[in-house]
Amino acid sequence: MKIDLKDVFSISEVHNDCRKVFTSVDADGAAVIYCGNKPKYVVLPYDSSYEIDDAELKDWDGSPEELEEINRVNEELLKDLELENNPVK
Repeated sequence: MKIDLKDVFSISEVHNDCRKVFTSVDADGAAVIYCGNKPKYVVLPYDSSYEIDDAELKDWDGSPEELEEINRVNEELLKDLELENNPVK
């Protein structure tokens, strides 16, 4: 993925005006937030195509353990995305 320099923000910029990041993501599809001169976060828009519906689960042909692992990883990702864990406050 290539990120344009106009889509790179420092953590302090985000703290002062997070709308800049959202506008950038809406316009260009992604933004990178730097902390201490290193990339720390990549912001992507949510897409409903990431969701799995009941019909897709009925067609699941993998093992139950594999599905449990996918669910565990998804739950961890959702926890990371929760607002209270967001460092920009």
